[in-house]
Amino acid sequence: MNLKGYFDGGCWGNPYGKTGYGWVVSDDGYFNAHGFGYLGKGDRMSNNSGEYMGLFRMLEYLKSKGMTKERIVVHGDSKLVVMQMDGHWRVKDGIYVWAFQKAYLMSKEFKNLKFKWVPRYKNVYADSLSSRAIREESKDTIIEKPVEESEVKALC
Repeated sequence: MNLKGYFDGGCWGNPYGKTGYGWVVSDDGYFNAHGFGYLGKGDRMSNNSGEYMGLFRMLEYLKSKGMTKERIVVHGDSKLVVMQMDGHWRVKDGIYVWAFQKAYLMSKEFKNLKFKWVPRYKNVYADSLSSRAIREESKDTIIEKPVEESEVKALC
């Protein structure tokens, strides 16, 4: 199985503004599931909070499907998140630390997880889902429906 995950977060009015996340799970050329959600606004909200919660919710979904032993490459366009999750950069302080802790602890449930930074244009589906979550103030939503990667541009 060739699992790929993509996550993104956004904050309209960063920091403290309306914050949301989006994530996508891909397997062999299909996006098999995606999710998004609105986190709110206030003193714990930032773009980084959204990014980490997108990662956390994606990992939570994969764990619920029994995928903790699979090889999974996780893609994100936040260099901060990818480098911190890989252990290359320290987590000092910031309003996003609570979200980092959730994602980090969940990542330890997985046996073969790799993180990879990608430019934003390679993460447009997860990005569009985080924007949708903020725009619609959507509660946590998961959709399990295969969509071919070639169809994604129409969805963004």
